[in-house]
Amino acid sequence: MTTGSSVRNVVVGVDESPQSVAALRWAAGYAAITQAELRLVHAFVLEPSEMYGSTAGLRDEIRRDALSKLTELATEALGSPPGPGSWRLDVVEGQPGPVLVELSQKADLLVLGTGEHTGVRRLMHGSVSHHCLSHAHGPVVAVPMSALPPADEKPAEAGSRSGTSS
Repeated sequence: MTTGSSVRNVVVGVDESPQSVAALRWAAGYAAITQAELRLVHAFVLEPSEMYGSTAGLRDEIRRDALSKLTELATEALGSPPGPGSWRLDVVEGQPGPVLVELSQKADLLVLGTGEHTGVRRLMHGSVSHHCLSHAHGPVVAVPMSALPPADEKPAEAGSRSGTSS
Protein backbone atom coordinates (compact mmCIF):
# COMPACT_ATOMS: atom_id res chain seq x y z
CA MET A 1 0.00 0.00 0.00
CA THR A 2 1.11 3.53 -0.56
CA THR A 3 1.60 5.86 2.34
CA GLY A 4 -0.47 8.98 2.78
CA SER A 5 -4.15 9.52 2.29
CA SER A 6 -4.49 9.25 -1.50
CA VAL A 7 -5.24 5.94 -3.19
CA ARG A 8 -3.18 5.32 -6.31
CA ASN A 9 -4.05 1.77 -7.40
CA VAL A 10 -7.51 0.21 -7.22
CA VAL A 11 -7.94 -3.42 -8.27
CA VAL A 12 -11.44 -4.64 -9.08
CA GLY A 13 -12.32 -8.26 -9.74
CA VAL A 14 -14.56 -8.59 -12.80
CA ASP A 15 -16.63 -11.22 -14.54
CA GLU A 16 -19.89 -10.95 -16.48
CA SER A 17 -22.19 -10.88 -13.43
CA PRO A 18 -24.40 -7.99 -12.28
CA GLN A 19 -22.43 -7.94 -9.01
CA SER A 20 -19.27 -7.36 -11.01
CA VAL A 21 -20.86 -4.42 -12.84
CA ALA A 22 -21.86 -2.89 -9.49
CA ALA A 23 -18.29 -3.30 -8.19
CA LEU A 24 -16.83 -1.90 -11.41
CA ARG A 25 -19.01 1.21 -11.29
CA TRP A 26 -18.27 1.76 -7.59
CA ALA A 27 -14.53 1.30 -8.15
CA ALA A 28 -14.56 3.64 -11.18
CA GLY A 29 -16.26 6.37 -9.16
CA TYR A 30 -13.81 5.92 -6.31
CA ALA A 31 -10.81 5.87 -8.66
CA ALA A 32 -12.04 9.07 -10.33
CA ILE A 33 -12.36 10.84 -6.97
CA THR A 34 -8.94 9.68 -5.76
CA GLN A 35 -7.24 9.95 -9.18
CA ALA A 36 -6.17 6.31 -8.93
CA GLU A 37 -5.38 3.88 -11.70
CA LEU A 38 -8.17 1.36 -12.06
CA ARG A 39 -7.06 -2.21 -12.79
CA LEU A 40 -9.79 -4.65 -13.80
CA VAL A 41 -8.81 -8.28 -13.28
CA HIS A 42 -10.58 -11.40 -14.51
CA ALA A 43 -9.18 -14.76 -13.40
CA PHE A 44 -10.20 -18.07 -14.92
CA VAL A 45 -9.34 -21.71 -14.37
CA LEU A 46 -9.04 -24.31 -17.09
CA GLU A 47 -9.02 -27.73 -15.50
CA PRO A 48 -6.73 -30.23 -17.24
CA SER A 49 -8.64 -32.91 -19.08
CA GLU A 50 -7.72 -35.81 -21.34
CA MET A 51 -10.69 -35.06 -23.58
CA TYR A 52 -9.25 -31.69 -24.63
CA GLY A 53 -5.73 -32.91 -25.41
CA SER A 54 -3.41 -29.90 -25.56
CA THR A 55 -5.15 -26.97 -23.87
CA ALA A 56 -2.82 -24.18 -25.09
CA GLY A 57 -5.19 -23.15 -27.91
CA LEU A 58 -8.18 -23.37 -25.60
CA ARG A 59 -6.48 -21.14 -23.02
CA ASP A 60 -5.75 -18.53 -25.69
CA GLU A 61 -9.35 -18.70 -26.93
CA ILE A 62 -10.73 -18.31 -23.37
CA ARG A 63 -8.39 -15.37 -22.74
CA ARG A 64 -9.35 -13.63 -26.03
CA ASP A 65 -13.06 -14.23 -25.48
CA ALA A 66 -12.96 -12.94 -21.89
CA LEU A 67 -10.90 -9.92 -22.93
CA SER A 68 -13.38 -9.04 -25.66
CA LYS A 69 -16.52 -9.53 -23.53
CA LEU A 70 -15.13 -7.76 -20.47
CA THR A 71 -13.74 -4.84 -22.47
CA GLU A 72 -17.24 -4.37 -23.90
CA LEU A 73 -18.78 -4.69 -20.41
CA ALA A 74 -16.32 -2.15 -18.96
CA THR A 75 -16.85 0.29 -21.81
CA GLU A 76 -20.63 0.00 -21.38
CA ALA A 77 -20.39 0.43 -17.59
CA LEU A 78 -17.85 3.26 -17.62
CA GLY A 79 -18.63 5.04 -20.87
CA SER A 80 -16.72 5.20 -24.11
CA PRO A 81 -12.97 5.20 -23.63
CA PRO A 82 -11.67 8.62 -24.76
CA GLY A 83 -8.01 7.60 -25.13
CA PRO A 84 -5.04 6.08 -23.34
CA GLY A 85 -5.04 6.18 -19.63
CA SER A 86 -6.63 5.32 -16.43
CA TRP A 87 -8.02 1.79 -16.57
CA ARG A 88 -6.72 -1.46 -17.85
CA LEU A 89 -8.07 -5.00 -18.05
CA ASP A 90 -6.00 -8.10 -17.32
CA VAL A 91 -7.27 -11.63 -18.00
CA VAL A 92 -5.16 -14.15 -16.08
CA GLU A 93 -5.27 -17.86 -15.46
CA GLY A 94 -5.73 -18.87 -11.85
CA GLN A 95 -8.27 -19.28 -9.07
CA PRO A 96 -9.96 -15.87 -8.69
CA GLY A 97 -9.65 -15.62 -4.89
CA PRO A 98 -5.91 -16.34 -4.67
CA VAL A 99 -5.15 -14.24 -7.77
CA LEU A 100 -6.94 -11.20 -6.30
CA VAL A 101 -5.35 -11.73 -2.87
CA GLU A 102 -1.91 -11.76 -4.50
CA LEU A 103 -2.69 -8.55 -6.40
CA SER A 104 -3.91 -6.93 -3.18
CA GLN A 105 -0.29 -6.90 -2.00
CA LYS A 106 0.49 -4.03 -4.39
CA ALA A 107 -2.96 -2.41 -4.42
CA ASP A 108 -4.25 0.36 -2.23
CA LEU A 109 -7.77 -1.03 -2.44
CA LEU A 110 -9.41 -4.25 -3.68
CA VAL A 111 -13.03 -4.00 -4.85
CA LEU A 112 -15.33 -6.98 -5.40
CA GLY A 113 -18.94 -7.58 -6.24
CA THR A 114 -20.78 -9.75 -3.78
CA GLY A 115 -24.00 -11.64 -4.10
CA GLU A 116 -26.07 -14.45 -2.71
CA HIS A 117 -24.39 -17.82 -3.10
CA THR A 118 -26.24 -20.51 -1.21
CA GLY A 119 -26.55 -24.26 -1.19
CA VAL A 120 -24.72 -26.37 -3.76
CA ARG A 121 -23.37 -23.39 -5.72
CA ARG A 122 -21.50 -22.12 -2.65
CA LEU A 123 -20.15 -25.59 -1.89
CA MET A 124 -18.99 -26.08 -5.48
CA HIS A 125 -17.48 -22.65 -6.13
CA GLY A 126 -16.85 -21.11 -2.74
CA SER A 127 -16.98 -17.37 -2.36
CA VAL A 128 -14.33 -15.19 -3.96
CA SER A 129 -15.39 -12.23 -1.82
CA HIS A 130 -15.19 -14.28 1.38
CA HIS A 131 -11.74 -15.58 0.41
CA CYS A 132 -10.49 -12.06 -0.34
CA LEU A 133 -12.02 -10.55 2.80
CA SER A 134 -10.28 -13.26 4.82
CA HIS A 135 -6.86 -13.15 3.15
CA ALA A 136 -6.27 -9.80 1.40
CA HIS A 137 -3.23 -7.75 2.30
CA GLY A 138 -5.11 -4.45 2.51
CA PRO A 139 -8.56 -2.87 2.49
CA VAL A 140 -11.35 -4.67 0.62
CA VAL A 141 -14.67 -3.18 -0.45
CA ALA A 142 -17.45 -5.70 -1.10
CA VAL A 143 -20.12 -4.03 -3.25
CA PRO A 144 -23.60 -5.60 -3.22
CA MET A 145 -25.60 -5.80 -6.41
CA SER A 146 -28.12 -3.42 -4.85
CA ALA A 147 -25.49 -0.69 -5.32
CA LEU A 148 -25.90 -0.97 -9.09
CA PRO A 149 -27.38 2.27 -10.47
CA PRO A 150 -29.88 2.16 -13.35
CA ALA A 151 -28.31 1.20 -16.70
CA ASP A 152 -28.72 4.72 -18.12
CA GLU A 153 -26.88 6.29 -15.18
CA LYS A 154 -23.07 6.35 -15.50
CA PRO A 155 -20.66 6.96 -12.59
CA ALA A 156 -19.33 10.46 -12.03
CA GLU A 157 -16.50 11.39 -14.38
CA ALA A 158 -16.87 8.12 -16.29
CA GLY A 159 -16.06 9.95 -19.49
CA SER A 160 -12.52 10.53 -18.19
CA ARG A 161 -11.81 6.78 -17.94
CA SER A 162 -10.18 4.86 -20.74
CA GLY A 163 -9.43 1.26 -21.54
CA THR A 164 -6.31 -0.61 -22.42
CA SER A 165 -5.57 -4.26 -22.16
CA SER A 166 -2.57 -6.27 -21.19
